[in-house]
Amino acid sequence: MKTKIAKLWRSWAIPPDLNCSSRIKLSKHFESFRQEKFAHFRLTNTKILIQACRPLLEVDPVLFLPATRIERGRLVRWRMGWLPGKPKECACGFDHTSRRHLQFCITIPSQLFSQLPASPTDEDNIIDFAISALPISFTHPSPLYWKALLTILWHIDMLCNPNGNYTHETDHSSLWH
Repeated sequence: MKTKIAKLWRSWAIPPDLNCSSRIKLSKHFESFRQEKFAHFRLTNTKILIQACRPLLEVDPVLFLPATRIERGRLVRWRMGWLPGKPKECACGFDHTSRRHLQFCITIPSQLFSQLPASPTDEDNIIDFAISALPISFTHPSPLYWKALLTILWHIDMLCNPNGNYTHETDHSSLWH
């Protein structure tokens, strides 16, 4: 099995005798090929978390944008589908805690959602769209909705994990000015 993989890898590897411009062209070709396959996979897949991924093959900015450890944890947990976690009765009494319900839940202040960027389609989860719209570099200024996004995720965490200690968190998004 390992020899088959090694042969396949060698057949796709860039030959060392190519000049620099040919290597760059070949590298860009492979990059665009991978991006095209990823876009097709993302659009044809019915899994919600795959559709919520950023459209480009790159490191997700939630891993390096300025945020506290707890804020980053919430962003990553939302991205991975661990937040809201196992559905249970929501405190609002209308539904259970799900990604779909929480974007409309009356226990989360609606003015926070109005600060998030509008999704081009109604099918997109507004929180997923906002996270995907984040800049890819911390050198950019923080988006106007950054504080609202982190506050929404704080509310969701409190709804889904009511036994947690949230008293020490008072100023969301304080690290990115």
